[in-house]
Amino acid sequence: MLRRAPAALRPWLAGRGSLTAALRGACASAVDCTLLAQGWRAASAHESVRLRLAPGAPVFWRRVRFTRAGRPLLVGNTVVPPRTLARWPALRRLGDRPVGELVFAVPGTCRQQVELAVAPAAQAPARVSRRSVIALPGCVLLVEEHFLPAALSLGAPPCH
Repeated sequence: MLRRAPAALRPWLAGRGSLTAALRGACASAVDCTLLAQGWRAASAHESVRLRLAPGAPVFWRRVRFTRAGRPLLVGNTVVPPRTLARWPALRRLGDRPVGELVFAVPGTCRQQVELAVAPAAQAPARVSRRSVIALPGCVLLVEEHFLPAALSLGAPPCH
């Protein structure tokens, strides 16, 4: 699937660490994160499978948008099971802070079960998406990153 993604995004999609840290490194920290929505909802069928929850189980969900100089780069969604939220209550109080800033600061955190989706150009604005399970010590959460057209101008992510 990576080969079907635009060449400019392939290094970003292949990264296993914090996308937030990579964005800030590539943009000299000039990336803003804005909380668009958050709250409780029922897990979708796919989320239930990935997070090993009962179908329709309650999950905490948040959506953020990353921008650079006012141009939207990507939209991120995070789905957090109650057991993860119980261990990491700060996930409910992040506000405009990206979830990656918190979770990738924890030793042993890793990105797993990475899935990529590349939509036809007619289905803009989000043509390329990545979904991953983020494993923290003793718990997991699900992250989706939808790359918007302006992300094509980012250049290669820094090595870290």
